[in-house]
Amino acid sequence: VADLTNNPITQTEESFSELAEWGFNLIGTNSGTIEEINPYTSKPTIIICNKADIPGALDEFGVMEDKYGSRYPVIMFSAEENVGGDELGTEIFQALNIMRVYPKSPRERLQDFRKQDPIVLSVGSTVGEAAHEVHKDLSRSLKFAILWGESGKFEGQRVGRNHELRDGDVIEIHS
Repeated sequence: VADLTNNPITQTEESFSELAEWGFNLIGTNSGTIEEINPYTSKPTIIICNKADIPGALDEFGVMEDKYGSRYPVIMFSAEENVGGDELGTEIFQALNIMRVYPKSPRERLQDFRKQDPIVLSVGSTVGEAAHEVHKDLSRSLKFAILWGESGKFEGQRVGRNHELRDGDVIEIHS
């Protein structure tokens, strides 16, 4: 987090130096996936430029974006003016490399289904892994799943345990 009213580039460089001294590798937008990098020392990085509501902050934000924007997400934020919160949430979600999959009971009608209580999985997870998260026995006895969402070719598609899921998919597991 950099304060836009107090030399944000110096603050950011000092933070980066300290993190490097502690042995951390900062992952930017073009650094590859977390699986390709040491998960213990490599950390997804988002630069949050705070106090965006103060006069002159927009100019400082432009300087920050020019310097770091090609390597890291740079977000303008102001709690006072409620600016940047949604963008920050999206960036954090993407940096964590996770997705939400919504399990639906076979007894529940699709029209009555509400997306709540997702299963949180790593991006690239399969139907079999989602079934295991619900219950390990369900994973063992999994026959197929009915899928609604972006990862399918059509709504209500029947898929196997190795089908790769995407964020927001709804699955009905059959065993």
